[in-house]
Amino acid sequence: MGHTSLDAAKILLIEDDEVDALLFQRTLADCTGRYELDVCVTLDSAIQWILNHECDVVLLDYSLPDSFGIEGLRKLQSRFADLPVVMLTGLDDPQTSLDARESGAHAYVVKGQFDPVELDETLTSAIRSGRPLHGDQSRTRSRLRETEDAKR
Repeated sequence: MGHTSLDAAKILLIEDDEVDALLFQRTLADCTGRYELDVCVTLDSAIQWILNHECDVVLLDYSLPDSFGIEGLRKLQSRFADLPVVMLTGLDDPQTSLDARESGAHAYVVKGQFDPVELDETLTSAIRSGRPLHGDQSRTRSRLRETEDAKR
């Protein structure tokens, strides 16, 4: 993927479907921002990954082998309260979207219904809303500025 660097925003995608993960990677590659993507296939493996790595934003699939729906969001939030989470789902349901956002998700994104511009905007907004789990805030702000500059 062409958007990796030391100053790239770090994204964790929690997605158990290989095809969906690949489609997300392709959309992310077309974004103008600079991102580094890691993928975990279960919530438990993602929690372990987050404990050992820097992360700016998580994209959480709504349905995973070890969690479903808002349960996964709540489990992440109980461990990493300042980490912005974007729910990613195939379910285009306004009530579920509202429930996710009311439960603390930064955004609710329907798979296959977003383009690189919308993804850039969602990621930038989510990163801006959270605090870094590791490192200092100035480094994250620097990455965010570089991501925004790359869009111009």
